[in-house]
Amino acid sequence: LPEHVDLGQNLSTNTFINSHVVTSGPWYLSNLSNYKPGSYMILNANPYFFLGPPKISTLVLQFFQTAESAEAALKSGSIQLMNNVPYADANTIKSSGFNIYVAPEMRVFFLQFNLNKHLADGSYNPISNLTVREALGYATNITALVSSVSSGYFKVWGQAEPYGMKYLGYPAWNSSLPSPQFPYNITKANELLNESGYVWHPGAPPRLNITLITLATIPYFVSAVQILKAEWALVGVNLNVKLEQTSNWAYDSFSAPQPKTWNIDLYDLTEPPDPFYPVNFLFGPGSGNAGNFTNPVIRDLIYNKSNTGNPVVRTSIFQQIDGIANKYVPYLFLATETEVDAWSTSINFNDGFGGVFFQILSIYNISYVTPTSSPASNNLLIIEIVSVAIVLIIIALAIYIFYVRRKNK
Repeated sequence: LPEHVDLGQNLSTNTFINSHVVTSGPWYLSNLSNYKPGSYMILNANPYFFLGPPKISTLVLQFFQTAESAEAALKSGSIQLMNNVPYADANTIKSSGFNIYVAPEMRVFFLQFNLNKHLADGSYNPISNLTVREALGYATNITALVSSVSSGYFKVWGQAEPYGMKYLGYPAWNSSLPSPQFPYNITKANELLNESGYVWHPGAPPRLNITLITLATIPYFVSAVQILKAEWALVGVNLNVKLEQTSNWAYDSFSAPQPKTWNIDLYDLTEPPDPFYPVNFLFGPGSGNAGNFTNPVIRDLIYNKSNTGNPVVRTSIFQQIDGIANKYVPYLFLATETEVDAWSTSINFNDGFGGVFFQILSIYNISYVTPTSSPASNNLLIIEIVSVAIVLIIIALAIYIFYVRRKNK
């Protein structure tokens, strides 16, 4: 917004400014009365959008408290499109006749290992031993786990840079690294654990007791740790699972001082589409590197070498970082995640690029078709003025934030 527009205005009393939301997207909130928090938001086509107004003149964003209620609305026809379908429900929705689109996301699913020699209570941390971390990698049937928790919608992955992460069109992930990070091999896992001094045989008490924390609020996190607990028991490792609410988990993971109270943390990481961010968060000196992994070579590559503008050189540096990091196993990477979207056959996207909501052109190119009411024709008509209900919290929040920031300026 140009500075002169609000210059000298009393933003607390100017009714015009406070009732007209500034936006640059294909739809906008034309009147604040069209927004009922927690219920719906009605958006109108932006006639000044740089690509021209979208085909649909009115877009209704309807909010739901649960995925179940959103799915029921989709199946009843009261909404036509839903994003972020739960993975466990995607196949059922697809078999009900709805279109399913699977879009890659900049999100990686992994175990973060605590590399401190001791935990917060002073006890020795066996996960600080590289051989133990490698053993747990071999003890994990990563392919089966990923397929189970995502109903087959995740891509097995073995590094920090997610699949699809590019810089100026050049892939930032290291194609030479294996996915899965470790092949499933119980024999190898047992050998490595024995070599580490934790000798064990079936029927004996656990050779290791390890604490893992994760979010209790994300179903596939919970499913994953249950699978890990069962698999690692086969090699004599007892996994003590702590399912935590968001605030407690965030504190224990990132805010609590070093050394941490846990051996392993399971979560996923979503990053902006620049390859600097995943390696900075996971391998840099910040709170994201909660496992306290320190490698001077990697730090030098991140902060002194990766600032080049040459895309070939820059992406090769991130590939090198992933290759170095994986030798030390500070993380056990499981998958690169996806977004699953569903819509009725009355909805059409004419690009299919980047998923329904990942790129602005996808949502911009949406059209809505319905059988003609004329008995003389069975053709489908594109309706340009139609109310489409969509579960699209991201766009709604973005527009609302624009308004709040402007009002509080």
